[in-house]
Amino acid sequence: MIRTPVIALVENYYALACKCAYHWARKHPHLVEEFLSDAGVALWEAAQKFDPATARSSFATWVHRSVNWACRRRLQTERRTNRAAFLSQARTVEVEGDKLSTLDLVTDHRPREVGWELEEADEVRALMDEAELSERYRNVVTRLVGRGEPVRALAQEMGITRARVHQLVRNAVAKMKAVAEERDGSAVA
Repeated sequence: MIRTPVIALVENYYALACKCAYHWARKHPHLVEEFLSDAGVALWEAAQKFDPATARSSFATWVHRSVNWACRRRLQTERRTNRAAFLSQARTVEVEGDKLSTLDLVTDHRPREVGWELEEADEVRALMDEAELSERYRNVVTRLVGRGEPVRALAQEMGITRARVHQLVRNAVAKMKAVAEERDGSAVA
């Protein structure tokens, strides 16, 4: 079989296309198969159109953009065509399982639609106390994770960079996770 440049590009960059698709699937796991198939099609089309002589960026950048646009279009199509089913499926995936463990609660720091539930807030507050977090850490975790405030606004108000805000959250979550693991481990033992 003759290996054309298009086939070579597709073979070499398939893993990147899948990685981009899985990135989207983390937020919308019920669409993982659609994202993967769209990523494959986007990769194939990008490989056919790519001309290294006239390209202003690398093929990897081209693939990344093409796959992200394909996944974004898939998400918009799903939302538009069957909004009720899309929302119920998204809720089902988020709520799967009986109850989140303490460890899941701490490591899952995506903003909720309505903020933390009372039980979750009490649990996080207890973990903050046990981890002996400073007021600065508590403020960042509560506002960014609990209330879902934008990182940019929080960083600007505190007079630090967005990267520093993320670092504070990572450090706080690591401390709280260690406390939760210790607590859950001692309860089992």
